[in-house]
Amino acid sequence: MNDDLTLSHESEPIQIIQNQTIGDRIQIANCECINLHLFDEHIIAQDMICIVSASPNNTTSKSLELTKCSLRDVGIRFLTTHLSMYTHLQSLDLYDNSITDKGVQYLSGMLQLNQSLSVFRLGLNSITNK
Repeated sequence: MNDDLTLSHESEPIQIIQNQTIGDRIQIANCECINLHLFDEHIIAQDMICIVSASPNNTTSKSLELTKCSLRDVGIRFLTTHLSMYTHLQSLDLYDNSITDKGVQYLSGMLQLNQSLSVFRLGLNSITNK
């Protein structure tokens, strides 16, 4: 089991980024990981499926960081549907993902079901004070 997996455009050779999707890299790393950190990646639906299924029993994942990953509200909707079952997730970082008030509604619903989060970051998104 991997305790930590970090995938980032800035630290990986260009040939790996061009030839493998995020989902492929997570599967290659056998990601039953405790901490998954993705930075500056363009996550597509297929990648999101690999991310949320990285821990089949949803008991090992403690931290999920999806920073600057172009999730938008549609990605948040998919993510929150699955994260409500991650009862051991303690930290969720969604910094800079173009999330709007609609995405916050999805997150609010997830937070009502999953009360294990102690760290929740939403900075630099398009959220208003409504």
